[in-house]
Formats: sequence, structure tokens, C-alpha cells
Amino acid sequence: MEPGRPERQPLTAATMGMYLGLVSGTMGFLAVIVCYLLIRNMHASDWLPPQGAPFPATLYMSTLVILVSSGTMQYALNSIRHASVHNLRNGLLGTIVLSLTFYVLQWSSYRVIVASPEYEAANYLFSGTFFMMSALHAAHLLGGVIPLIVLYRAAGRDCYSEESHQAVTSTNIYWHFLTVMWCALFAVMLTAKFIG
Repeated sequence: MEPGRPERQPLTAATMGMYLGLVSGTMGFLAVIVCYLLIRNMHASDWLPPQGAPFPATLYMSTLVILVSSGTMQYALNSIRHASVHNLRNGLLGTIVLSLTFYVLQWSSYRVIVASPEYEAANYLFSGTFFMMSALHAAHLLGGVIPLIVLYRAAGRDCYSEESHQAVTSTNIYWHFLTVMWCALFAVMLTAKFIG
């Protein structure tokens, strides 16, 4: 090992379990994306609303927000690795606020689609599959927000240290997974808009 380089931590059972769970989650998201593409291919003629239907700008903003939240989550983990509980709490709080902002932006996107006469959600497959994919991600995101709140409260009671922070590590891994999955879903939705 090179001098001055931090020693790599061994893979714990909890981290391995998280990785295995994410393999399962990835397969689920991939199945939804494949279904989306199959439905789109089978109904190519009536897939999209007429040209000019607005693609919600809030989808771009929510993508930026979740990317930044991945950074704040990594900041939280790096902070506790360097024994800074104060910065751990700041990173967790920032991630919580950004995740709630993501939900607000998603809700705004839904409203744009529902309110737009070009979409008429009941008549266009794009709207239905958009709602299905984004709702699936929102449910998984909730599975990340709840642990974030628990971690934030536990950090306030000094439950984590430089040597003991497995829960923060696992949540960090899950949060990066959510970010990657949203970016993949967003890319698929963009293809519907621009390659329709």
C-alpha cells in the first residue's frame, strides 16, 4: 500500500446485502423500461400527443436536483469518515431538502401533463407510461427519504462515528442508485419527446 493512501475498508455483510438488493431493484427498473419500449413500439402511430405538447421543464430541474442530492449525500458520508458529525448532519439535511424539492417538481410535472389538452392522459399511452415510471421511482425515493430522516435524527444523538457509520454508507449507496435510475428513466422519456 502506498504511504498516505487511506486503507480500503473490507466489504461488510450489510454493504453486500445492499448491493444484492440493488441488483434486484435494477432488474425491476430495467423490466419497466423494456415494457415501456415495447408498448411504444407496438403503438408507434398513436404513441405521442400531437406536436407542440409541452414537455415539462420541471423534469429537467428535478433531474438537476437529484444529481445535486447525490453530491450532498456523498458529502455526508465523507464527513462522517472524517469524524465530522456536524457536517454529516448538514449533508443529510441538504439531501432531505433536495429530495422533497424533487417531489414538488415531479408533482408540478404531473400537473403540466394533466392540465395540457394535448396530452389528455386517458387517451395517450405516453402519459400513462410516464406516470407509471415516475411513480415507481417516487416510491423507491420514499424508501430513501425515510432512512435519511432516521439518520439525521440519529446523527443528532451522536450515534455515528468515524469507525461506526454502516447505516450512512448503505443509505449513500442506495441514494446513488436512485440517482442513476432516475437519469435512465429521464433519458428514456426524452427519447419519446425527441425521437418520437
